[in-house]
Amino acid sequence: MILDSTVMEFFRNIKKQYGNYSRLFKLFQTKNKSYLYDVGTGKVMECTEIEYVFLNNLQVYGDIEEVIKTTKVNDDTLTILIDLIHVAQEQHLFQAPPLLSFALSKDEVLENARSHLEQVTLELTEQCNMACHYCIYHSGNIDFREFGRRHMSWQVAELAIDYTLKNSGKKVAVTFYGGEPLIEFKLLKHCVDYTLKNGADKDLTFSMTTNLTLMTAEIAEYLSTVPNFGVVCSIDGPKEIHDCRRVFKNGEGTYDKAINGLKHLINAYGEKSNSLISLSMVTPRPANDVVMKKIQNFFNSLSWVPKDITKIFLM
Repeated sequence: MILDSTVMEFFRNIKKQYGNYSRLFKLFQTKNKSYLYDVGTGKVMECTEIEYVFLNNLQVYGDIEEVIKTTKVNDDTLTILIDLIHVAQEQHLFQAPPLLSFALSKDEVLENARSHLEQVTLELTEQCNMACHYCIYHSGNIDFREFGRRHMSWQVAELAIDYTLKNSGKKVAVTFYGGEPLIEFKLLKHCVDYTLKNGADKDLTFSMTTNLTLMTAEIAEYLSTVPNFGVVCSIDGPKEIHDCRRVFKNGEGTYDKAINGLKHLINAYGEKSNSLISLSMVTPRPANDVVMKKIQNFFNSLSWVPKDITKIFLM
């Protein structure tokens, strides 16, 4: 069945008038539902599975003609997509105007940076022990730097923390970034201890994203003792999906070490896992309901993973 001309024409016109689909809306999921965030209006709309997969493929391929090649079209699909168009027209979705200028002047931006800081991100190292195929720092991605060998010094880290504590309000968030931040665990621990000592009058939170392969029981135990230390864990699902793109520099899959690291973390955090640990996964493209269900069923099958743990699906 050929995709209805109404659907084709609508999305052709959207691209012609407002540009690439990727700048018009964002897709995200919770444990049980899928959503669309419309950039132009700020509205959030719950999506059906058909709508979610269709819109994701629209962003992946960037062309409605390419999308229809991967879409199984039947009467139900057509009805859902035409309803989506009616909602989009009524709610003025997919019409985000181009960004022409910042609302604040340069001086206002600088003043806010000097006196209203809420978060500091410390890039502890440029190094990573992995070479994920989709990483922005992968050698195949020419738009970003490749992984380097530089590390942040303790002096620079302390200066950044001092500046943040001095120029912030009551709440301060310290985030650790890389590369893989656990390569510099000694520096991370020093930063946490230094912040707790010098920011005792602040409401402090800490966080990092890790690939889990360097997570030991000892590191996990330390992190669990730090007040409000959140950990975002990068793990793409079952071994056959995870190891397709999350690999070591020698090409070997990382699933076994990653899942072991996640066990250490959840064992150490215990009941705090639900609120302080989240799972981040980059789903294969193009997305489809079979793969999504396979990933969801995988995590549901792990009895030691809390059922209500936060899962972040990235496309």
